[in-house]
Amino acid sequence: MPCIFGVICFFGNIGNCIVIYTIVKKTKFRAQQTVPDIFIFSLSLVDLLFLLGMPFLIHQLLGNGSWCFVDIMCTVITALDSNSQIVNTYILTVMTLDHYLATVHPIHFNHVRTPCLAGAAVGLVWVLSRVSITPVWMYADLMPRGDGSVGCALLLPNPATDTYWFTLYQFVLAFAFTSPTPLEGYLQPPIYHPETRPSIAHKDLRHGTTQGGAPTQTGRSRQ
Repeated sequence: MPCIFGVICFFGNIGNCIVIYTIVKKTKFRAQQTVPDIFIFSLSLVDLLFLLGMPFLIHQLLGNGSWCFVDIMCTVITALDSNSQIVNTYILTVMTLDHYLATVHPIHFNHVRTPCLAGAAVGLVWVLSRVSITPVWMYADLMPRGDGSVGCALLLPNPATDTYWFTLYQFVLAFAFTSPTPLEGYLQPPIYHPETRPSIAHKDLRHGTTQGGAPTQTGRSRQ
């Protein structure tokens, strides 16, 4: 398992760095950023932050659960792991909402789908995620082990009951709170606006007129 995590960490860092470099390079050449660019950049940044903390988790797996770093690193790495999961879920939810507006209401909400508002939405997602993982910041700490070493774990005040409530809390934040938006986006049929279609002049040869009523020449010209 640590070998698999190592391969994922290596190629994941390379892939996310390529994505971030490509989008930043696009900005360097004064190309206008799009709404998907903002979301994809944010997802790559979140994944990169998570993968940067993965070597510490691999070290813990190799040490049979023992933690060889300071306690503050335990709190930061655990919070970073939880934060990455929540931020990824929220950004994907916002992307689904953006796709819904672009597909179902392309005219009415076109002024809302701007890179500036997309960046503001991503910033709000980060703030909400930091607030939602407050229990992780509070209770992630070093735990003494039977062999004299210490491990990094979430030390809840009353594990017998708090584990259930914390699991339910994570389920609500990561799934129940966000799942209605993607479901609504996929179940809602697109609304087509006839006024946005290009007008095509269909000729009515039988009446000798176009769609707008202009006369047309059919057969031989009448004298």
